[in-house]
Amino acid sequence: MRAKSAALAILMIIVVSLISAAIPASAQRQGSLELVTQVVSIRPGRPFSLSVLMQGGSRDHLVSATVHSRVGSRSQFQLQLNGLAEFSAPIYSFAPTPVKTIRTGKTELITLEFTTTDDPAEQADILLTAEGGVFPVLVRLADANGNQQDELLTYLVVTPKPVDEFEPLRVNVTLPVQAPPALQPDQSSSIDPASLSKIEAILEVVAGRPSMNITLAVVPETLVALKRDVDTRLLVEQFEIAVARRELLRLPYVNVSESAWNKTSQIEGYERLLEAGDRVLKGEVDARSIGTAAFLDIDATPTIVGMLGDLGYEQIIVADRQLKVLPGDLFPFTVTQQFIVRDQRGQRHPAAVIDTALGAHFGANENPILDAHNFIADLAILWFDQPTVARGVIVRPSAGWDADPQVLRIALSGITSMRVLRAVDLNTFFGEVATLKASGQVSPTGESRRAIMVRNLNPPGPTEQIAAFATQLGQAESLLSSYEEILGGQTRDTAPLSELLLVSGARGIEQNRRLEYLDSIDEAVTMAIRSIEGPEPQVVSITAREASIPIFIENGLSTPAAVVLRFSSDKLEFPEGQRLRVTLEPGSNEFSFPIKSRSSGDAKLRVTVLSPDEAIQLDGPDQIIVRSTVFSGLGLLILVGALVILALWWLRQILEKRRETTYPG
Repeated sequence: MRAKSAALAILMIIVVSLISAAIPASAQRQGSLELVTQVVSIRPGRPFSLSVLMQGGSRDHLVSATVHSRVGSRSQFQLQLNGLAEFSAPIYSFAPTPVKTIRTGKTELITLEFTTTDDPAEQADILLTAEGGVFPVLVRLADANGNQQDELLTYLVVTPKPVDEFEPLRVNVTLPVQAPPALQPDQSSSIDPASLSKIEAILEVVAGRPSMNITLAVVPETLVALKRDVDTRLLVEQFEIAVARRELLRLPYVNVSESAWNKTSQIEGYERLLEAGDRVLKGEVDARSIGTAAFLDIDATPTIVGMLGDLGYEQIIVADRQLKVLPGDLFPFTVTQQFIVRDQRGQRHPAAVIDTALGAHFGANENPILDAHNFIADLAILWFDQPTVARGVIVRPSAGWDADPQVLRIALSGITSMRVLRAVDLNTFFGEVATLKASGQVSPTGESRRAIMVRNLNPPGPTEQIAAFATQLGQAESLLSSYEEILGGQTRDTAPLSELLLVSGARGIEQNRRLEYLDSIDEAVTMAIRSIEGPEPQVVSITAREASIPIFIENGLSTPAAVVLRFSSDKLEFPEGQRLRVTLEPGSNEFSFPIKSRSSGDAKLRVTVLSPDEAIQLDGPDQIIVRSTVFSGLGLLILVGALVILALWWLRQILEKRRETTYPG
C-alpha cells in the first residue's frame, strides 16, 4: 500500500513538472509595474507625466504606453476598471522602449512624459480639444522578447478651458474619526490599535489642510477615550487642529443601529445617546458647526427617517444602493442632486446620496496612489456629465478602508487643485446643490420641472437583534436612576456608570459582552447601597401615648445620601405619615420620629430604608420593639373604680374600729 502511494506521488510530481515546462515563457510573469507619481490633471497644451516602478524585471524589459480616446460614460469607466470593457481608438502610442534607456538614474523608476496641444498646427504627442475629458492611459511591461508581463491602467484628466462658465462639482468628503468602544466593562479604557492608526492617518492629513472644507464624523466616545489616555496627548493636539472651524457630524455617544433601538421601543435610550454625544461635541470641540444631516443605516426605514427628523436632523443622506433604481431613459446620469425622501407619516425630508462607487476607490487596489488617481478621474467624469448644473457628491470611504495617508493626501489635493471641483461641507452642499426634478435629468424646461423627485427606500437589510438586551438595559437604567437620586444627581461616582450604560448598546458588541457592561453597573450600585444600614434591633420604652423615638441610620458612603424611611406597625400610629425623607450625612445619623401608642405593652415597629423613588430597598425592614407603660382609657377607669372600692373598704374598716372602741361589749 505504501509503495502504491509513493508511486502515485511520484507520478503527480512528474505531471506537474511537465505542465510547468509546457507553460510558455510569456505566461511566467517576470516583472510588474506600480504607479508612483502622476500629474493630477492638466489643461490642453500642458504636459502630462507619470512615473512607474518596475519590480522583478530586467534592464532589457520593454515599456510601452497607449492613450485612448476619452471615456464616454461613467459606466464605461467602471467597466474598464474591472477589466470588462474595450477601449476606444488610441490617440497616442508610446513605442516599446527598453527600460535601460528611460529609467530614472540607477533605480527601476520609469518616467513617461507626453506633450499635449489643442492647436492642430502645433507639434505635440497628443492633440486635445478645448472641452477636455478623461482619457485611459495603458502602460505595458514586456520582456525582451515582447511577451507582456504586466499592464497598468490609469487616467489622464484634462479640464476644459476656460471653466468660468461652468458650475464646479461640489464634493463633500466625510471622514471618520472613530473606533470601537474603548471603555470596557471593568471601567478600563483602551482604543483598538488598528483604529488608532486610522485616526492618526486621517488627522495627520486633515490637519495639514486647515482651509479645506471637510466634514468629520467624530464618535464622541472615541474623543473621550483619546483625551483620557495620557499616551495620546499629541494626537489630541493634532485633533484640535484638524477640527478647528470645521463641520462635525452630529452623532450619538457610540455608533448604534437606530432601527434596532426603534424596534425595541428604546427611542428614549437613543435620544439619551444623542444628548450625550451633543454634550461631548459641543463642550469639548472648537468646531465651526455641528451638522444637521443624518447618514442612514442600511437597515433604515421611513420610520427611522421620521424618528431622526423628530430628533432635530434636517437632511437625510442615504447610500445609493438603498434607493430604488430610477428609469434610465429619464435619468441617464449618476444622481448628483438633492431629492426628497418621505417618512412613515408622509412628511418630506431633503436628501442626498452617498456615492458608494467613489468611496470604494479607497483601498480598491494594493497601489494606493493608483486608487487616489482613479478617484479623481471618477470625480472628473461625474463633472463632465452635466457641467452647467450645480451638482454635488458625498464621499464616505468604505468601513474597511485602512486610511492610507498617501491616498487621502492625493485625493484631497486633487479636489482642491482642479477648478471643476470644489470642496464643501454638508451645510454648503444642501445650500448650493440643485434639486433633482421628477421629470428627469435631460427633459426640457417646463412646469413639471418644478416638482422635486421623491425617491423611495429599498426594503431594509437585516437589523441587529437587541431585544433581550433592551429588557435588561431598561432595568439597569432604572437601577442607576435610583442610585443617582440617592446621591442627589449625577456625581463623579455615577458618571462612569452612566458611561457604561451608554457604551453597552454600541453596534457590533456581542450579547454576552453587552450584559457584562450591565452587570458591572449592578455590582457597583449593589456594593454602594450596602454601605447604608438601617437601625439595629432595639427596645424603646415610652411613658406617654404620644412620643418621639430615636432612629439611627449609618451612611458608609463618602457623600450625603437621600433616602426614604418607611414605617409600619400593627399597634402604633404615625401622626406625620408612614414615610420620612431624610438626607444621611457620611457616618452615623440620628432622627426622631413621632409615634402614637394605641395600648400599653410591646409593639413591633418595622423600619425600611428605601431610595427616594422607593425603587431600591437599601436595608430592612429592621424591627424595633416599642414598650409602652401607659394605661389605656378603660384601664384607667378600672383602676379608678378599684381605688374607690378600696377607699370605701378602708373607710368602712376605720369606722367599724371606732365604733367598737366607743361602744365596747
